[in-house]
Amino acid sequence: MLDKLEAIEQLYNELTEKMADPKLAQDRQEYQKVGKRRSELEEIVEAYHRYKDIQNQIEGAKELLRETTDPELRELAEVELEELEETLASTESELKMLLLPKDPNDEKNVIVEIRAGTGGDEAALFAGTVCRNPLPHVQPLRRRPPLEARGFKRQRYRAWRIQRDHLYDRR
Repeated sequence: MLDKLEAIEQLYNELTEKMADPKLAQDRQEYQKVGKRRSELEEIVEAYHRYKDIQNQIEGAKELLRETTDPELRELAEVELEELEETLASTESELKMLLLPKDPNDEKNVIVEIRAGTGGDEAALFAGTVCRNPLPHVQPLRRRPPLEARGFKRQRYRAWRIQRDHLYDRR
């Protein structure tokens, strides 16, 4: 796992250097491609840096335990070491989740359509309630007048476009 993280960090640094190149700024499509790939790796690299920092802090706490004879300082170092080991374990599990392969549908957008369907007034009321409480990251596809208080009956359907990075991501 650590070898893979080192390779990802190296690629991230290369992409960062590439984005600073003025020649790349002239090619808009390539610049977008490099920027998108770099932003995908950024979360992994930040978690990896946290992981390395925690490992260094653990080494420092262990060294302090070896060298000190003061009982109060030893107790503080032991408490800190326990906390750091818990943090290291949670960061390691976070890194494992981040290294899982991405869903191929992750970058696609969604169109949600709500219809009253069969069921009469009750179905129209339910559809109206759903439409009045939109989901986050939702953009209406068509401008429609506000829904009336009695429900959804007069409108045939409502549609939204949902655009978001990692829409299908279950992390």
